[in-house]
Amino acid sequence: MGWVSLVTLDDKVYPNIMKEFYKDLILSPGSGITCLVRNKRLKITRDLILSILHLEDCDLRIYSSKTIPHLEGYNPAEACSRVMGKHFKEARRLSSNQLTIPCCVLHNIISHIIVPRKGHLDEVNHFDVFLLDSILVGRKLDFPYIMLHHMNTVHRGHRPMALPYGMIVTKIFQHHQISFGDEVVFSAKPTDTIDIRTLRRMKIIKQDGQWVAQSKVFDDESDPSTLPFEGGEDMDEDSPPPSPPRPRSHRPLSSSSGFNEDHFNFLNGRLDSLISTVDGL
Repeated sequence: MGWVSLVTLDDKVYPNIMKEFYKDLILSPGSGITCLVRNKRLKITRDLILSILHLEDCDLRIYSSKTIPHLEGYNPAEACSRVMGKHFKEARRLSSNQLTIPCCVLHNIISHIIVPRKGHLDEVNHFDVFLLDSILVGRKLDFPYIMLHHMNTVHRGHRPMALPYGMIVTKIFQHHQISFGDEVVFSAKPTDTIDIRTLRRMKIIKQDGQWVAQSKVFDDESDPSTLPFEGGEDMDEDSPPPSPPRPRSHRPLSSSSGFNEDHFNFLNGRLDSLISTVDGL
């Protein structure tokens, strides 16, 4: 997808300026976002985000906060089969504990970094499935388009505590030479970047040469009292919680008949690569 820079960001977050940024945010289709920060009118465009994050340009622009994305050739049922494997037929409500192991890791990245949200992060919504499937089949998407529209979704939700893309917004402030002065500042949370800690939080281990889920319990190390919350707007906080985790077991990373074997091997190899960077493992 060309999104490596997104999961390797390491910058500060300025919660008070973030609130100001989202308070006056206006999305103009085709021209990006404008907002007022420190009495300075900022304009955030696709090209600016591409430049700041060193992303490649892409023409496929799709975003959906609640409904199934519409794209010629995209079949939601087939996508679910690919991302959920053998758990697809028994799934009444999509949950991350029904995903294949690679997709569990990818969904963790999506829900914390690509389309951040608050609420029940184990829930897999329609756009999550689309993003997961896009990664598996090599369907490249325009991240700046997704980001700008997700920002607008958060703004329209009138939830100032749910402020996504904190580190990216910091880079936008730096580009526009916004002074931070003595502003309150927070460091990145463990969930804001992807490294060996990600697999440890998810209790994914290697057993007999295969990556397996040691437990379905997902540990979020973020401090709930820390602001701004790196979340979004897609999840309903009042929705019932997902099904409880299954008993502790080792679920092997496996592919279904609809799962591209090349992508399966690639993702398995990526997990190997991530683990191998840490001494003593």
